[in-house]
Amino acid sequence: METFTPPRPMVPSPGFVREREAALGELASAISKGEIDAPLLPLIRAFAQVPACYTIQSCYGHFVHGGQPDIHNIRRLEAGRIPVNRMTYRIAYVTVCIENSRAGHLLRQDLEAVARMDPDNIQFGSADWFWDQTVNTYSLQVSPSRFRTEDSCTLYIDEALVVQEVRDQFFTELMRVVRRHLPSGW
Repeated sequence: METFTPPRPMVPSPGFVREREAALGELASAISKGEIDAPLLPLIRAFAQVPACYTIQSCYGHFVHGGQPDIHNIRRLEAGRIPVNRMTYRIAYVTVCIENSRAGHLLRQDLEAVARMDPDNIQFGSADWFWDQTVNTYSLQVSPSRFRTEDSCTLYIDEALVVQEVRDQFFTELMRVVRRHLPSGW
């Protein structure tokens, strides 16, 4: 699946409120079924409280190798303790639908700024597949830029350790952004 194209301009979306309500219902079901990567639960729950958006899909980012073949594992890589030199990285990302409103435009600007933390490893854009289903969808992803159009890639251990660190910083900053956009009193 192609995961990245340049961000599209926002367009009118008169069904946003209805779509958001439906998406929040689906999210509650996904959480109860354990379909959201556990480290992302606080972030995804916080996103659900931001009125100008809703999440569509997310992934914590998984490092898969001979010593850890589970494609959904959330174990951290530890330098010197990995039995292989290369591994598959399943990219970390969050895809959101943003309301075409003043609050939505401000949120989009803040999300774009997250990508500027490390443009070699963090991208903000649209994904045609998501946009074709729901307009005003944007993805933030952590992936070496040369693999930005792929949903997984093969990395050597040294680069994988760097990507892991970027991923951690990415989710920390993303939570800061979300908190700034929460309604007062949350």
